Amino acid sequence: MSSLLRLDANFFHLINGLSHRWFVLDLLSIFFASYALPVLFLIGFFFVCRKARTLPEGTFLVARLFVATTLPYLVSFCLRLAINRPRPFLVFSDVKPLVSVAGDFFVPSFPSGHATLAFAFAAACFLFLGKRSGYVCGFLAFFIALARVFTGVHFVSDIVAGGAIGILGAWAAKSIFWHPMGSNVPFRSLRKKKGGV
Repeated sequence: MSSLLRLDANFFHLINGLSHRWFVLDLLSIFFASYALPVLFLIGFFFVCRKARTLPEGTFLVARLFVATTLPYLVSFCLRLAINRPRPFLVFSDVKPLVSVAGDFFVPSFPSGHATLAFAFAAACFLFLGKRSGYVCGFLAFFIALARVFTGVHFVSDIVAGGAIGILGAWAAKSIFWHPMGSNVPFRSLRKKKGGV
């Protein structure tokens, strides 16, 4: 276990050691670490608008994305409180975080809530909206997670665990979130069947 923790710390210092060197890189990392999640959600909403043919279909897709993103985050949140791992800047005195952590209630580090949300949403987009949306959102999720390490508020293991919980949680939510649209039958075809046409 100690060797894994040392490896985790080494990877953290390797990435975080690049901070406070180039202003533009720091600025980009701050954006991805603190402000890119809403952008990710807007991109997902754009793909929902492209895929949905009717308002009920769009509403249902949004509901699926919400459930598949929220459930993994709740699991991650409970684990964070139970494990109560300190943030890197609390462990290493030489680490100066580029972003702040909101409130004492969110201080625990493992697993990363941002990584969980980002990868859960990207996985949900892949499962419910198609591969293209999943790849686009997954690309952005990767940089959100990486930026959390770069800015000094998470260890590498935090974002790896958060990403894994997000992806597995989205897949599990897809399995338990029952609806006639659970199949690949288009929504308008279901409406026709219900109407007896």
